[in-house]
Amino acid sequence: MNFTEAMEYLDGVNLFREKKGLSNICELMRRLGDPQNKLKFIHVAGTNGKGSAVAMISHTLSMAGFRTGRYISPYVDIFNERISVDERYIADEEVASYLERIKDSADQMFAETGVYPTRFELLTAMAFLYFYEKRCDYVVLEVGLGGRLDSTNVIETPMAAVIMQIGLDHQKQLGNTLREIAEEKCGIIKQNGTVICYRDQQPEVMEVIQTACRRQNARLVLAPESKNIHCGTEDNRFELDGFHRPFAIRLTGEYQVCNAAAAAGVLMELRRQGVALSMEQIQQGIETAQWMGRFETLLKHPRIIADGSHNRSAVEAFCSSVQRLYPSQKRILIIGMMHDKDYEVCIRLAASICDIVIGVHIGIERALSAKAVAETASSVCADVRTAETCRQALALAKELCGEDGVIFVSGSLYLVSEARHILKDKTFEE
Repeated sequence: MNFTEAMEYLDGVNLFREKKGLSNICELMRRLGDPQNKLKFIHVAGTNGKGSAVAMISHTLSMAGFRTGRYISPYVDIFNERISVDERYIADEEVASYLERIKDSADQMFAETGVYPTRFELLTAMAFLYFYEKRCDYVVLEVGLGGRLDSTNVIETPMAAVIMQIGLDHQKQLGNTLREIAEEKCGIIKQNGTVICYRDQQPEVMEVIQTACRRQNARLVLAPESKNIHCGTEDNRFELDGFHRPFAIRLTGEYQVCNAAAAAGVLMELRRQGVALSMEQIQQGIETAQWMGRFETLLKHPRIIADGSHNRSAVEAFCSSVQRLYPSQKRILIIGMMHDKDYEVCIRLAASICDIVIGVHIGIERALSAKAVAETASSVCADVRTAETCRQALALAKELCGEDGVIFVSGSLYLVSEARHILKDKTFEE
């Protein structure tokens, strides 16, 4: 099996009937020798901020000299981002080799039980086997969807279960209320574990987290509170108790301050548990971490910022950052979304703070048409355009933004990914 064949195999797995619960992943992992039971995890759940927190935690551990695995979902740029060790992505040939081994176990499992693992179960199994065979000291593990029934939840009690900001998203799978969604996310809290919680949760969410911790006899630790916050276009500056100097993180967008505080809380807890981390190493790691697609500057002249916010709470945070950091500039929004998201609320929120909106169709079946995006935005923005492709949208935005305008690409990580591919090779001259 080569890399292309491996991708074709994963795509074909979607043809098999999917089954909810952890029984399939448990059975597959058993057949692979349960490598996940020989690893130490930091398990991260939540609606927003998971990826940023995972990036900061894993980067810090790697900088401190620990062999650190990182598992994320979804990817922004290339498939291989999903699995990395010390920020080096799994190679194409390794993907093919590991999937070939896992396919043998999955085929045998199907022959004996009539049940085939899902695509995400296969990927998760590959990650666990890879991290074990790479002899990772620690693995920072991002939940794919929810928590309780997510394939990553096959692990035993982690060193820290991390609950990031919880909001409304994936209601079809997780429930229609914040309480229901929080209960699913809190499914990663295990008996006698330690939970690090994002500080600024809604009251009903906090109540669910506290109840889950009492039920599991888990220790609950709130992330430290950030103080003296200054958000800039190039960095965020703030203070946390226990550190001798202010933080200056590269990740922009004011919401990253809360994410950084949560990551610091996790790392301080690992230090308390005996991991050889100094407070200076924690600070340096968080300050130098980078992450794609979250208020990321893709180009400086004109300034183009990508933010893959695709649920209400994420869009609200995006809007707050835009208004705070670019209060007087002309704002142009390129936006595309999936029809299975709460797209009307998200589009209207983002469009309402921008001078010009360009609706674009993302070239996949679940995406809204450019016309549908524009029609939704037109109720709150007077100047709404459409473009058939992201490339056309970027060219139009550059024509319209003027010398001090700012272009934002938002609504879907698929659109963010496309914009990154167009701009990163520096050949975009339209």
